[in-house]
Amino acid sequence: MAEPDAAFTLLLPGLRARCSRTAIIHGVDDAVCWAIPMSRLLQADKRAHHNALERKRRDHIKDSFHSLRDSVPSLQGEKASRAQILDKATEYIQYMRRKNHTHQQDIDDLKRQNALLEQQGSAMGEGWACIGQAGGQQLGLI
Repeated sequence: MAEPDAAFTLLLPGLRARCSRTAIIHGVDDAVCWAIPMSRLLQADKRAHHNALERKRRDHIKDSFHSLRDSVPSLQGEKASRAQILDKATEYIQYMRRKNHTHQQDIDDLKRQNALLEQQGSAMGEGWACIGQAGGQQLGLI
């Protein structure tokens, strides 16, 4: 049997790898063993872990784009590219900012009107109180 890679060492059955940094992988029939350096296995584990983390990161980004798409009324339920999602989300945010600004102006106007009416009401209340007292005196109530 030929050696599959220079990093592998052919071992005869019953022999053990001499280096503690070597793992033994048994063949299907256990007649021949191949020793693989631990550094190669660690690299493979690191790569697999990195790939899993990268896949998780990409899935999170994809889910975030889907959530953003569903938050924009003009894109709800539609299929859209990431660029379209970002463009429409930007437009929607700008629209909502303008709308909030207009609402805030309306609130400020209503507060001013309310304050003016309260001033007018309190001035009228004082006047009515004077008229009420005078009227009450005329009627003999006070």
